[in-house]
Amino acid sequence: MGTREEFVEETPCDIRVATLWGAKGVTADHVYILGVCKEALPGEKREEYPGTEAEYFDEQKRLFYVSITRTKRTLVLSRARQMFRGEAVRLGLAAPGVGIVRFSMSPFLQDIIELLPGAVAGYAWRGCEG
Repeated sequence: MGTREEFVEETPCDIRVATLWGAKGVTADHVYILGVCKEALPGEKREEYPGTEAEYFDEQKRLFYVSITRTKRTLVLSRARQMFRGEAVRLGLAAPGVGIVRFSMSPFLQDIIELLPGAVAGYAWRGCEG
């Protein structure tokens, strides 16, 4: 779920977890953006959002593009291709039911995919320094 809560640095630590909204304006050596699938980015427009569908889409796109510029060294974009439906429901990415949910690549990622290095499967990735 997205939130507009600000990212507050209270105690020094090695890892910070925040939503895209919460991390606006924050930079880091290594930035990981998880869930870059259509179902999450842009996701469904919520009723409380005051604008139109097009305005919502544009705002989500701007937020994603700002987020990918927050890194000083490494940017990792990640997405699941599929997930058990119960977990997808819990994350707000699918309607209740049974079985497996398959996810599509976010259109925001599709827009820049030609500019990115080749994808590496999670099991083969050697980390930021590898």
